[in-house]
Amino acid sequence: MRFLASLATAAMLTAGSGALSGCSDDAPGGTGGTGGQAGGGGNNQGGSGNQGGQGGQGGSMAECAAADECPGADTDCATRTCDGGVCGFTYAPQGTATTDQSSGDCKQSVCDGQGEVTSVEDPTDVLDDANPCTEDTCNGDTPTNENLAIGTACDVDGGKVCDGEGKCVECTDPGECTSGVCTENTCVPPTCTDTVKNGSETDVDCGGPDCLPCDDTLVCVEATDCKSGVCTDGTCAAPICDDTVENGEETDVDCGGPSCSPCGPDKGCVVDGDCVGGTCSGSICVPTCTDGEKNANETDADCGGPLCQKCEATQTCSIDADCVSDVCAAGVCAAPSCDDGKQNGDETGMDCGGPTCGPCGDGLGCAGNTDCVSGVCTGNVCQAAVCGDGVKNGVEECDDGNQDDTDACPSTCKLAACGDTFVQAGVEECDDGNQSNTDACPSTCKVATCGDTFVQIGVEDCDDGNQSNTDACVEGCKFAACGDAFVEAGVEACDDGNQDNTDACLSSCTAATCGDAFVQVGVEQCDDGNQDNTDGCVTGCLLPTCGDGFKQAGVEQCDDGNTAAGDCCAPGCTVEAGCELEPNSTCATAQAPVAAPVTINGAITPIGDQDFFAFTVPATADLKIETFEGALGACPSADTVIQFRGADCTTVITSDDQDGINSCSMLDSTIDAAMRRVAPGTYYVRVEDWLNDGTIPGYLLDISFNALCGDGVKQGSEMCDDGNVANGDGCASNCTIEATPEVEPNDTCAAATGPFVVPQDANGLLLTGAITPVGDDDWFAFTLPGTADVHIETYDMNGPGTCASVDTVIQLYSDCATPLGPEQDQGAIGNCSRIDPNINTYARKLPAGTYRVKVIDYLEDTVIAGYKLQVKLTALCGNGVVEGTEECDGSPGCTATCETIKETVCNDGIDDDGDGNVDCADAECAFACSVPCGAGETLVAFGSTDTPMAIPDEDFTTSTINVPVPGTVTRAVVRLNIAHTWAADVDVSLSSPAGTLIDLTSDNGSSDDNYTNTILDDTCANPIASGTAPFTGCYSPETPLTTFNGQASAGAWQLAVADDEAAIVGTLNNWSLALCVAP
Repeated sequence: MRFLASLATAAMLTAGSGALSGCSDDAPGGTGGTGGQAGGGGNNQGGSGNQGGQGGQGGSMAECAAADECPGADTDCATRTCDGGVCGFTYAPQGTATTDQSSGDCKQSVCDGQGEVTSVEDPTDVLDDANPCTEDTCNGDTPTNENLAIGTACDVDGGKVCDGEGKCVECTDPGECTSGVCTENTCVPPTCTDTVKNGSETDVDCGGPDCLPCDDTLVCVEATDCKSGVCTDGTCAAPICDDTVENGEETDVDCGGPSCSPCGPDKGCVVDGDCVGGTCSGSICVPTCTDGEKNANETDADCGGPLCQKCEATQTCSIDADCVSDVCAAGVCAAPSCDDGKQNGDETGMDCGGPTCGPCGDGLGCAGNTDCVSGVCTGNVCQAAVCGDGVKNGVEECDDGNQDDTDACPSTCKLAACGDTFVQAGVEECDDGNQSNTDACPSTCKVATCGDTFVQIGVEDCDDGNQSNTDACVEGCKFAACGDAFVEAGVEACDDGNQDNTDACLSSCTAATCGDAFVQVGVEQCDDGNQDNTDGCVTGCLLPTCGDGFKQAGVEQCDDGNTAAGDCCAPGCTVEAGCELEPNSTCATAQAPVAAPVTINGAITPIGDQDFFAFTVPATADLKIETFEGALGACPSADTVIQFRGADCTTVITSDDQDGINSCSMLDSTIDAAMRRVAPGTYYVRVEDWLNDGTIPGYLLDISFNALCGDGVKQGSEMCDDGNVANGDGCASNCTIEATPEVEPNDTCAAATGPFVVPQDANGLLLTGAITPVGDDDWFAFTLPGTADVHIETYDMNGPGTCASVDTVIQLYSDCATPLGPEQDQGAIGNCSRIDPNINTYARKLPAGTYRVKVIDYLEDTVIAGYKLQVKLTALCGNGVVEGTEECDGSPGCTATCETIKETVCNDGIDDDGDGNVDCADAECAFACSVPCGAGETLVAFGSTDTPMAIPDEDFTTSTINVPVPGTVTRAVVRLNIAHTWAADVDVSLSSPAGTLIDLTSDNGSSDDNYTNTILDDTCANPIASGTAPFTGCYSPETPLTTFNGQASAGAWQLAVADDEAAIVGTLNNWSLALCVAP
């Protein structure tokens, strides 16, 4: 390093030397040098230098044959010379290092160019104090040994780290000791009182073989590590009453004490309450009849034997007396049963009575009537049954204790019933003891009457159980008949009790109606017995008149139900001029063409009628054809079908059933493509009833324009409308934009048609081209007037809105060598192509300048006879309208590229974005502040605003950061955040505004995931190629970023991210760029 510094110093200081001597008989001064230092004085003054140099060495007057004969001695800075017999000196150039140097003084001895020795600062000549905990540096020409930071690694005299005071010690932090204890820079062995978990401890200062057991909740390995004696899942558990360990306040294992259940016999205790039996003798629980255990002379736990209570069923016993049931069978107390030969349980007698066993016989014990078979319990003894004893027993159905045969329980002790010959008071009207329903007392024991549903023989014709006179059995239980004045439902329409056929009810008991051939007096004018409305008697049995709505054959031309004029049927029932003229049910009989727009009145009658109308279109138009009923905007009941036909009347262009109001029809260019851009000419409409199975008395056919080319109003499918139908003025006769054609050859970028400035209107730039022959490429160039979002799309030759038989692929380039994004195949109408800034982020915020579009056929295996290419602006920075991806436009705090001002300059001491955080205190500068810049340089940082963006499979995407800061790049640093589950598929490159492209990282990271906060900086020690995904941290890129040094900083910096293998895609989440910029 010292040698290199000396070379650098020499390079800066070297200058040409002058002539070393002057010679003449009179010893004049030397001749001027060619550009060196002024000559030193001899006996005479040195001569002045020539232009560009100073005077040479003055003459010495000494004579010599060789330099070593000259007086003095050679030094590092001055060498004796003998020139023309005259002695002189040659001086070493200024800055030449001398051979006599002092090590470690931060200085270098050099020649001053005039033969003398001087010293200059040498930052490499440090004073090495042999201390690994100091940094040897120079402060100017003064050696310094500054202490390294605490924790810096060292290795001397058993030390491992520097203490910050120049010493290498064993530790400065507990974490540097295996015991976790560092005292006075020395690691000390573990103890049970050092408040650190170390050694064999299971928790801090407890557990293990050396320390006391641990408290509850602390870490343990085995039970002996815990005061509770219980280690569960590595944690000392608090004493509980089921941990199988005697701990806490227990007097025995899991029992006794204030918290656990009492202990059984022979278990430890302190007080009586510690024992189940409540008796603690000494420190042992003694047996009792309440200790829950079988002990002493008990036959089961706390029962049996001479002292304790009797045992319940299923408990063990020795004799019957041990059991509550008094039955001990095979050593087990049996439950009371109704056949054990003993009165037990809830029995009132042996094996009888009570709720479980059957009732007891006469003479046995009882507690109530239900305990007795007889149902009579008197004096706790069951009595024999007797009818009339007031108790229902034996075979009795009832027993009310009396012999009254008119109540509910006669003297037979059988329940009173219809047919028992006893008339039950208040219940029965009669009781003849039989079930016949045709006598005077039916089986209901009610006196027979008309309406009881029983036909009494010899008295009634019928009996349907109701009083209705509209069924087959009428009042008086007589059969219904026509003429009985009762209308039999479902049989008769009427019944007026007479045979007169001129009133409202005919002799057939049917209601008089129009068409029955009988003229109803006062109601009908006529009745000819038919429904023909064209003869002398019309609907409603009225005599025909003009205005009744019925066209009388041979008399009327029309009849629309009124006598008003102006509705196509005149007051005299003749057809008015201008309305539908029948017949018009064929193309040949269609009325003469009328000029649209027009509204035509028509009617579909009779069933199967069809109406044909002709009309003319004066210029290219968007049409709307609609049917109504009664008035425009209404359709209460009509159900039409319409067809739009061509000039030959036979070609059906399109049709509709009921897209109009309700069931009316409508063909509308806003919905039906066939109704758009209809060429001038004559067309036909056919109107018919849906299914042709009904009539439509009247309808309106309305033909109107949604757009008419040449009226000066751009509407509907029109791309333009300049108020005329002339060609050649930018808007064609069919109101389409006249496109600019390609100029062949344009099959290379260099030969691209254009450039054309993209107009700032909604239509933008429209171009035409053709892909021919097979394999042809078309290139177009366009210019953006400012930063913009650009929409690019192909169509067929009809222009925007249509794409038939065209299958294109397009690609956008910033220049001929730099694609901004991948090829776009479809995404538009049909197989046409689209680059949409809403989807394709590389088409956003493009800087002002010239761009190229390449158009090819998909698969390049066929020709495209013609297509149109539209380029339009969806956002233009500077027009004052915030649109597209712009963050702002013209407002305060808005940049020239329509982005909100951010803290991009990170070392100017100015709060650029006004958020109160200056430079590195602002989060937007945090990444850049690790990048040191030189004196006078500006540190700038920018983050991507067009991300996130998808990384397509086996393709690439580009993201642009526009840097507005002018100057020269002296350093560049990049940060990446990329999501990709196979990092080795990812290739990342960066291009500068000058067009220089470098590889940042390619095919690194194997099958691992992502680039996460990856810093790429030439000064980073680890190459990215040797890193491991997700590459978090600092790495040097594959191509040095210093490649950009010296280039202009301002302009578009583009990051290209590619996926070079199939199957897996990813996302460029964001990226950042930091630059040091020199003025």
